[in-house]
Amino acid sequence: MRAVDIIVKKRDHQELTRQEIEFFVQGYTRGEIPDYQASAWAMAVLLNGMTPRETTDLTLAMAHSGDMLDRHAIPHTAVDHDPGTVTTQRKAGRNVYFGDATNSAFLRACGVMEALNPFAANSFRSNFPLSKDSNAFSGFKS
Repeated sequence: MRAVDIIVKKRDHQELTRQEIEFFVQGYTRGEIPDYQASAWAMAVLLNGMTPRETTDLTLAMAHSGDMLDRHAIPHTAVDHDPGTVTTQRKAGRNVYFGDATNSAFLRACGVMEALNPFAANSFRSNFPLSKDSNAFSGFKS
């Protein structure tokens, strides 16, 4: 399987298989697929969309592309702006707070500013570390 073939297939309005999506996500996260090819694939997806099954397969491939905090029993705190997500995750026993993750006072109250390896995962397109030099996330002002 080659990344270029997957890009061409999506560019040509064809549905990707689960295996193709997993190959692309795994290859990209391992550094085997360069950024320019990921950009071309993202543009093909933007222009042509994804089926619900492709979207599910992409979500699962991304979720399994790295180490999972829960699976390895790594303590962590999450902040979310969706009360439904917070309620669901708290019921599952996770340490989740409802609030504005760009507010430095809120993050300090949650203990996030003292975290060993804080990061924000806002979407597939933005995954950036907290700035040690500012009061909140890089690029945001509180």
